[in-house]
Amino acid sequence: MSISTTMSNINRIQKDIASLQKQLSDEQRKEAQLSGKINQIKRSVTKSTSLSTLNSKMSEISRHKNDISRCNSKKADINKKITAKTGDLHRYQLQLIKEQENDQKKRIAAQKKLEKEQLDYQKKITRELKSQKRAISPSHKFNRPVINKSDETEDITESYDVFISHATEDKDSFVRPLAELLRAKGINVWYDEFSLGWGKSLRKTIDYGLA
Repeated sequence: MSISTTMSNINRIQKDIASLQKQLSDEQRKEAQLSGKINQIKRSVTKSTSLSTLNSKMSEISRHKNDISRCNSKKADINKKITAKTGDLHRYQLQLIKEQENDQKKRIAAQKKLEKEQLDYQKKITRELKSQKRAISPSHKFNRPVINKSDETEDITESYDVFISHATEDKDSFVRPLAELLRAKGINVWYDEFSLGWGKSLRKTIDYGLA
């Protein structure tokens, strides 16, 4: 049974109990009114009350007592239903707790599985990059002249292990995170955001790297 179904059952039973409690309250109020009428009739009987009047009042008292007896019977039946409904309510509440605990365990397990898959993927990428780095000989590294900020010193040739070329739409979703991951692993990456200075030609810079 799902959590939503269990909660629906709990809400339904709580409404049933509230309705039964109202019925019980109505019967209790009715019983109190009948008892009040009986006491009022008894107080109205005096020494001067005629026999016929007395018999009439006694009959009225008897009817009220019968009504009270019916009220007591209804109250007993209502209390029995409330007890049964309360038992059902407790059972569903315990079931809800178990279902919520199981759901929480499933979410935690799914999160751990996702984290493991991400970690395994990162390890795989790292292994592949290390393998590619070992396969690249120094003669195939990408070079480009780096101009000192003063523009007066000689060009400094900087070596790269990996050259990243990409489509613009892939920059935010894939390329930048990949470039940052490679740099974090100690791999020297040529990537336009890292290696292309302000006002420099992308084409010329790539030509330097491919030279």
